[in-house]
Amino acid sequence: MRPEDVEAAIAHGASFLGFIVEAKSARKLSVAQAAKLSRPAKDAAKTVAVTVNADDATLDAIAAQMQPDYIQLHGDETPARAADIAKRCKVIKAIGIASDEDMKTAETYAGVADFILYDAKPPKNDAVRGGHGVAIDWNIIASAPTPKTFAV
Repeated sequence: MRPEDVEAAIAHGASFLGFIVEAKSARKLSVAQAAKLSRPAKDAAKTVAVTVNADDATLDAIAAQMQPDYIQLHGDETPARAADIAKRCKVIKAIGIASDEDMKTAETYAGVADFILYDAKPPKNDAVRGGHGVAIDWNIIASAPTPKTFAV
């Protein structure tokens, strides 16, 4: 949220920097703020616009002003919607994982999203999609029968 945060992340070798631009979050930035903050990172790390169920007009504004390397979809976007968004920008699709069934849902984005982000599932009916401080159950992911490559 602050220039010094971006500088510290770059100095410590971050590969990706996420900027929450369309989501219910205490860390939400305007697209203009995210664009300004992300500029110093352009040559040092990939920039990510984090969104939840963003409409086309919002995505167009993000693409034009921020020019992120990726758009992270953290909402209820279907594989078809993710594929449509992928025509504009590379896509990271976040999937809340709390069961084997959630892993099957994640599989439906294979070939659509450039990355699938396995995240702890938020509490049921919570409007805020992330930032709950809940750890993911890695045993669910480890036992899933699909090939996986993880970046840490």
